[in-house]
Amino acid sequence: MIKTRFPVPLFIVISLLFSCHAGIGGMRGRHSNKVNTIDTIATAAAAQHFVETHTKRFKNFKVRRFQDFESKENYAVLIRSIADSLKIEKSFYKADFDHNGLTDMLVTGEDYRCLILVLLSFPDDSVFINPLTRRFFQDCIFPVVKSDGNIDLYYAKDPYGFAKISKPEMAMKTLTYKFGDFIEKNANPPHHKINRIEYQTEGCYGACPIFTLTLTGTGDSKFVARAFNFDEHSNDGKGEGEYATTLNSKHWNELVEILNYIDFPQLSDRYNVNWTDDQTSTLVVDYDDGKTKVIRDYGLLGTYGLQLLYHKLFEIRKNQNWIKIK
Repeated sequence: MIKTRFPVPLFIVISLLFSCHAGIGGMRGRHSNKVNTIDTIATAAAAQHFVETHTKRFKNFKVRRFQDFESKENYAVLIRSIADSLKIEKSFYKADFDHNGLTDMLVTGEDYRCLILVLLSFPDDSVFINPLTRRFFQDCIFPVVKSDGNIDLYYAKDPYGFAKISKPEMAMKTLTYKFGDFIEKNANPPHHKINRIEYQTEGCYGACPIFTLTLTGTGDSKFVARAFNFDEHSNDGKGEGEYATTLNSKHWNELVEILNYIDFPQLSDRYNVNWTDDQTSTLVVDYDDGKTKVIRDYGLLGTYGLQLLYHKLFEIRKNQNWIKIK
């Protein structure tokens, strides 16, 4: 059974199995792996078997080179052209992406569209599946695996319409594995003093958790649970209410480190996906004794770094000693 890395509204899980959100970043699955075989994989067929062995979630996924995609003719030509220009010539690449001393594998392929999966090996004989493709209806993204385990990810600036033109404008970001996920690499993160973090989510067409977190560096923090926080299938109000705690310093420090690493003041104030009925969140960060940054994100997919931060904030609801006060 695959474990979802982020809380996901049920209707989204059913409709698009690999697009994860509500803290969203990617979906990961953990599976028992009695023998770590990534080092021995030498063919696309072996890579296909490995993926099939470790998840039923992507049952229609076919490991393919970009050059062999079975998309519509014009679209396939475009995909092939971009892949060729980037010298992406294989359907799978190996590297130690998470720097734990074990070989991992990135595979390219098709489900009902382009899909990039990373299979991460861990010492306890388990494998985690982390899709780099995380948006509905997104056109292909093109990963170039570097010798240091980082990934130069090329993508169309318009991620939903590059096939409509013959030469889409491309952009690139370097992803690195940090804090337990792939995020944008930052060689020189700043060091802001974070005074307060507020995170609020709204509803969606489905069972999205609706809540507000108010977290402080002094530890005094609040959690207002409004709906779907304790039962993702029911909004009967059981357990919902106001909670207080002294926030665990380890978790606070991790949030601060992530915020600084992703250089939050330089991020956009607003992010939007191009579909409807999704969830919106608002992140408010008070920092440097008087400054405030507000990020409103419809779809919760603003950046890979923000997806990681949202996931950590969703986890705060579950990993603290919350005491109900109302």
